[in-house]
Amino acid sequence: MSQSDAENSDTPKQRFELEVEDNDTKAAFSKGDKDAKKDKKPPMESSMQGESNNFPLEIHFDTSFLPSLPGSKVKGPDIDPKDVYTRDRLFEAVVNHDTEDLAALKTYLHKSMKHLTNAEFKDPDTGKTCLIKAMWNLQNGMNDTIPILLEAEETPGKMEELVNAAYTNEYYKGQTALHIAIEKRSFQLVQLLMKHKAEVHAKAEGMFFQRKKKGVSFYFGELPLSLAACTNQPNIVDYLLNNPYRKADLKARDSHGNTVLHALVLVADNTEKNTKIITKMYDDILKRSITIDPEMDLEGIHNWEGLTPLKLAAKTGKIELFKHILRREITEQDYKHLSRKFTEWTYGPVHTSLYDMSSVDSYEADSVLETIVFNSNANNRHEMVVLEPINHLLQEKWDSYASKIFYVKFFPLCFVHDHIHSDSVSQATRRTASISTERDTQRQYSCTWRNHHHVWWTLYTNM
Repeated sequence: MSQSDAENSDTPKQRFELEVEDNDTKAAFSKGDKDAKKDKKPPMESSMQGESNNFPLEIHFDTSFLPSLPGSKVKGPDIDPKDVYTRDRLFEAVVNHDTEDLAALKTYLHKSMKHLTNAEFKDPDTGKTCLIKAMWNLQNGMNDTIPILLEAEETPGKMEELVNAAYTNEYYKGQTALHIAIEKRSFQLVQLLMKHKAEVHAKAEGMFFQRKKKGVSFYFGELPLSLAACTNQPNIVDYLLNNPYRKADLKARDSHGNTVLHALVLVADNTEKNTKIITKMYDDILKRSITIDPEMDLEGIHNWEGLTPLKLAAKTGKIELFKHILRREITEQDYKHLSRKFTEWTYGPVHTSLYDMSSVDSYEADSVLETIVFNSNANNRHEMVVLEPINHLLQEKWDSYASKIFYVKFFPLCFVHDHIHSDSVSQATRRTASISTERDTQRQYSCTWRNHHHVWWTLYTNM
């Protein structure tokens, strides 16, 4: 990898961290097998390890070592035992909103040269910090211990590290304090975290945040902006896009390549209430993209499956949002070009409209029609092809050429079938079968619209 590639990589740069240890640290890691820092080695196991890139990035410095040497004049930090903070004490204080118990925290961290992101202050199983613990225990959208925790980390870079510390276990991996603030619908905390350099593009990509057919999960697009949009918080969406610290990128994609528009498609459920919320948020974000960059084509971005939001809606059977996108007509002059439907004239109940068929008609590769026919397993996909303007498009195709192809292929097959059948049965049986076949044929292809459409659908899927 070249230097430029490394600089542009999305993978965060790894760096070594110096963590101070003392007797209190050792006590924290020796409290039973659950909190043990390292597994005990079996007897006679060598301490030599092979080369590996999987190594801890913390370098631990034991401040209690030098003072313990005979004749050493080095003294350790002078800290009163009642002013020592452990993980349990910190977690209990933030759960109980006990600001008084945290009054000496900043002094303790300064004297001990420790940081709230040190391993001894994190949950060993999940990586949860005291800040994340505080975020889960709000009252009226706030926890007064949170500003104290942020202020206690005075070392440059460490406060940002605390704010952006995330879960490390597979289930909630990547979830940060900013995700939790949005989930808790706390605009005040979102502002506070962004002020303290929260990562606006952090990805919550644990198993809980993935789409699953079975089990409990909530997929929202992994990114904070997508979470705010999918949970209908327009004030937070607006703030993330316009804050003075670091603006969210509308084109940012999650681990599946989905943008915020893809995420909105996936949380749609075709109910009336949900459709009203999702379609409004979808349109508002689309308009915002043009305000940010007039050349931005947010709806044209494909995810890793090669699907735009419209094609994703077609594939997953999100028919209400799919219908809304196909028929979207915006009258505001600044955003009129975002419409897919344009009304030419109206006279009472009569009107004439033009539709933008780009990416819909099958003359384009991987079109919406092809997605519905070949790539969708949605139970309601047959309902999509009778929506306007798709229904009219299919009718035009049938009238123009598909009907001719059908008749050319169908009637010779009927003749061959009848001829073969006639050679294998008696003349009397042949006469009866012929009458039966004619009746069945008349009954099956009686040119009702439903059968007419069914024939075209069958033909289209097999051409």
